[in-house]
Amino acid sequence: MIFGALYGGVGFVVFFCVQLIFIRSVSSIKWLLWNKRCVLATIIILSASTELMQSLSGSAWLTSGGWLLGALWADLTFLCLYVLYMPFYFVVMTSLSVETLIMLHLSGGTLHVSQLQERFCSEAFVADRFGTMIRNEMLQHTSDGYAVTEKGRQTTRPFLFIKSLWRLGAGG
Repeated sequence: MIFGALYGGVGFVVFFCVQLIFIRSVSSIKWLLWNKRCVLATIIILSASTELMQSLSGSAWLTSGGWLLGALWADLTFLCLYVLYMPFYFVVMTSLSVETLIMLHLSGGTLHVSQLQERFCSEAFVADRFGTMIRNEMLQHTSDGYAVTEKGRQTTRPFLFIKSLWRLGAGG
């Protein structure tokens, strides 16, 4: 059990280091595809190699519970660390508040409202956001503007339910 948890932690550290290399060397679209595949591959590798790694450790207190329980602990530890890490990553990557603070910091602490509007309220920003939603098949371009696809409707339903449950308006 203890070995499995330690092994899962080591697996996450290796995953994190490889992820940093990929983030810096491939486009974001390729990175997201790689990320999903790498998580599954890491879980399979951890599960398959736990017995071998336990036999190499030789310590009874590390290997108690057998390889199956060790593999379960390795996978659970990896997944827990992954679940804790990914929301942090996406906050840093996509948060408009974080991006605004970084822009303010890099500019020396002051920005004109027009500079913020150009970055966050411009036609280029909206076109980029809509372009992303079209590539993800949530929207489609029509002669009148944009229309929600069936995939977009299916994705929207759970969020509408949660927003109504929490009594939030359309904007948040």
